[in-house]
Amino acid sequence: MLPSAVCAHAIVVESVPVHDAWLETSPPRILLRFNTKIEQGLCRVRLEGPDGEIETPLDPSEAPERLQARVPPLVPGTYLVHYRTFSPDGHVTEGVLRFHVRK
Repeated sequence: MLPSAVCAHAIVVESVPVHDAWLETSPPRILLRFNTKIEQGLCRVRLEGPDGEIETPLDPSEAPERLQARVPPLVPGTYLVHYRTFSPDGHVTEGVLRFHVRK
């Protein structure tokens, strides 16, 4: 039996805010930690709110399995965090997390 290559997809194992969180105030950043190293320069995070898309520039992370994005002050409402990652083995993972800022 010959060893085979393991193909891994980057899966979110931690997020700040957590999925479906109800926050009293706007978060200063979005943090996503994955189960594997990701190619940070090829990844993106997009935030969608009640009034449309919100600019969320990525900040460099020293941890190769993390993405972090700056968030401007948010108005009350529901927000969707769209992410797209690339693993070193070339796999693309896309997903969406949701959080709410209270009124």
